[in-house]
Amino acid sequence: MTLRSRTFRSRDAALWLVISTAGLAAGSADAFAQACCAGGAVVTPTRLALHEDVSVGLQLRARSNPGAFDPAGRYTTSDGVEQLMEQDLAASVRVLDRGQVGAQLPTIETHRRVQNIDDWGGGIG
Repeated sequence: MTLRSRTFRSRDAALWLVISTAGLAAGSADAFAQACCAGGAVVTPTRLALHEDVSVGLQLRARSNPGAFDPAGRYTTSDGVEQLMEQDLAASVRVLDRGQVGAQLPTIETHRRVQNIDDWGGGIG
């Protein structure tokens, strides 16, 4: 096999790939539903997949803010510590073949420490 015949075959393969891709893209149809894997995610509102009757989930988030942006857009460090912890309890129940009822209970806790002040707080909602 010579170098020339290899080049010819790879050029034919590339041309076939371009034509096939264009043909598939031209013949595609619009989707009228969400993907199957998106229905079972436990987010707000909790969404049930077709085979599920009840779903309960807990989402946790935590962050610490070592500084902030001033009005001019420059980042400045803080003298203290600010921490935030969020928990979201979400649940959903199927009530009809295609209906469901869901609820979410968010809880937030904060901790701030600046100089000699150490403050904790939090609540539901």
